[in-house]
Amino acid sequence: MPKQDWAVISGLLAGKKCPDIAREIGRTTGAVHTRANYLREHGLIHEGQTLKALHVRHINLQKKQRASRHLEEKKKWSREEKREFAKDNRISGPSYIARQLGCSVQEVRELLADKPMNETRTRPCSRCRKVFTTRHKCRFLCDSCNSYASSMGWF
Repeated sequence: MPKQDWAVISGLLAGKKCPDIAREIGRTTGAVHTRANYLREHGLIHEGQTLKALHVRHINLQKKQRASRHLEEKKKWSREEKREFAKDNRISGPSYIARQLGCSVQEVRELLADKPMNETRTRPCSRCRKVFTTRHKCRFLCDSCNSYASSMGWF
């Protein structure tokens, strides 16, 4: 809100008339009267409202506007910047990251999946103890032991 709007609002809430407010801010009486009507029509001021309540409402509105501007800036980030943000906030979960970046949860999952932290795992086979590499978390048999186990019907 412009400073003159605050002067009009505070004057009206203090019980002053439009000509008195106009003299204080250096505007015409008609301009102040028109602005007061506009503010009333758009619900920015109403009867019985206090200046403190209006100030709190204005501060909350400013915070929302700043947050939306910040979100718009994040939407313009490159894919690498979004990926770094997602990695830093991975523990908060994909829905939190999606809200912060202004994108979908699926897009966040794609960001995190592009370069997984551990692409492959190296471990010994639980049957033959041969060291093998896999991309799966729960795989404990090498390829040859896995084919043998499936042919035997173990799983």
